[in-house]
Amino acid sequence: MDKSSPYNIAHLVTASARLLDHKKGTPPTVKEIAEDLSFSREQVQDMVNRLAKMGVLKIVQSASTDRIFVGDPALLEDLPKEKQAPGMEQELEKFAAKRKAEMERIQNIAGSEKERKKQLFEALNEQLKKTVKEKED
Repeated sequence: MDKSSPYNIAHLVTASARLLDHKKGTPPTVKEIAEDLSFSREQVQDMVNRLAKMGVLKIVQSASTDRIFVGDPALLEDLPKEKQAPGMEQELEKFAAKRKAEMERIQNIAGSEKERKKQLFEALNEQLKKTVKEKED
């Protein structure tokens, strides 16, 4: 099982919130969870927001900071157990593939246009030679 999967990170964040609440007697902040897990605040904030939307965690705004409460941890089992490619990376890969296909199509068109111009030039050159030869005769 991938340790960086959303499933594992969600479990760690939820467990840390529960443990810090038990140790300190007050619900933790995102900063405290991040320090406890040695994760970046952004990573923890992103996971807390996702888990709050699912109902696993609850965010309560206090006067100075947001406090994290554990809601229904059973909902964690709905998360994918394997790491998934982020949507942005998938979109970039699709874009790159489309761009490559478009460039190949343009190169094919340019190549056929170059060949058409070459044939046209040869035809004009032959016609010019015939005209010059006829005038000489």
